[in-house]
Amino acid sequence: MGIVWLVIGLDWRNSLTTFIWDFDGTLVDSYEAIGEALKVTYAHYGLTFDEEWVMDFIIKESVKALLYQVATQEQLNFEELSSFFKKEQEARDHMIKPMPNLACVLETTWKNGIQHFVYTHKGITANNVLERLGVRKYFTEVVTSANGFARKPQPEAIEYLVEKYGLDKASTYYVGDRRIDVEAAENAGVKSINLGQPDSKINQKIAKNLIYYRKAANLTQAELAEKLGLTTGEYVERLVRQDRESGRSLRVPALMRD
Repeated sequence: MGIVWLVIGLDWRNSLTTFIWDFDGTLVDSYEAIGEALKVTYAHYGLTFDEEWVMDFIIKESVKALLYQVATQEQLNFEELSSFFKKEQEARDHMIKPMPNLACVLETTWKNGIQHFVYTHKGITANNVLERLGVRKYFTEVVTSANGFARKPQPEAIEYLVEKYGLDKASTYYVGDRRIDVEAAENAGVKSINLGQPDSKINQKIAKNLIYYRKAANLTQAELAEKLGLTTGEYVERLVRQDRESGRSLRVPALMRD
């Protein structure tokens, strides 16, 4: 999963553009922390932990779906199981890492008028993680499970943000990495940008919009920036300026592991 984005092909000439971000697997790489917490949870209840199967399941579905399935199969109390996992997960928040160049992408888009929000199933400690990573300031509001909204794919939390801040649904994008994120966007009547789901009427699969800077000497974006004598921030700003001057939709290099 460890991907943020090389390019988001959006037209920034619309000043109402808004990004509502998923957290785990989108803004941050938290799957190591989640995996460790699940391993401890399985051990606590005396269950066999098939790491490959478990991680594949939660990426495709969700941790809640996994725990519900385990509780049903093993005749465990779902609430107690979920509570134990949540405690173990939050104890490993220090393991959560930002996606590559996350701060640069958020700062560049924020400076260019993009408004950012977070909507996640993670608890209120998501705010602490964002503060530790130095990016909390870019988000107008962070909606977590502590807000009490119905979980995705129900649109309640997204609709709350749209109504509270007067967001333009036609220019609002929910950015995520799972099918449930696309469904939440669709149910809320906003657009979707997703790392792993196919294109649809409302979803843009990020891979389709990627621009790979492997020209000349087959260079990555980082290598090209270095060759030009630019920092990552200067490189992003140059792309922003060039696209605005040309009237093209803006490309935001967001940095993906090669």
